[in-house]
Amino acid sequence: MRIPCEDLSVRIVPFLNVKQTWATRQDRQAGGPRVEWFRDDHRTRVGGIGAPKGWTLWPDIAVDQIGWAGDFYEISLGLNWTPRTNIIVRPECRWDWYRGPVDGAGNFPYYSGSLPDQFTFATDLIATF
Repeated sequence: MRIPCEDLSVRIVPFLNVKQTWATRQDRQAGGPRVEWFRDDHRTRVGGIGAPKGWTLWPDIAVDQIGWAGDFYEISLGLNWTPRTNIIVRPECRWDWYRGPVDGAGNFPYYSGSLPDQFTFATDLIATF
């Protein structure tokens, strides 16, 4: 079935993002900090699956839980360690925080809706063949 273009409702929403990464390399390891900021004025970028309570596949419009309008920040410190030519281990510490109002349901984006920030630690292992 074809839908004529005039029947589609399309809206362009501006989005701002700034990201800066610094890195150093020494033998089998590299690493450095990363800083990122983005602003969402229209609540279109952060929300959706699992946000903030329960797993839904779409925003909950009934309670105005469709996302957060505000500034999102992230600072991380990561390391790339290459113990073998085909193995990379990448640990990372990360702090995310949000500055803006709660959503329509009174929730923040992190920790099941109760906090405006979170700290995480993650590691991934990359093996190439």
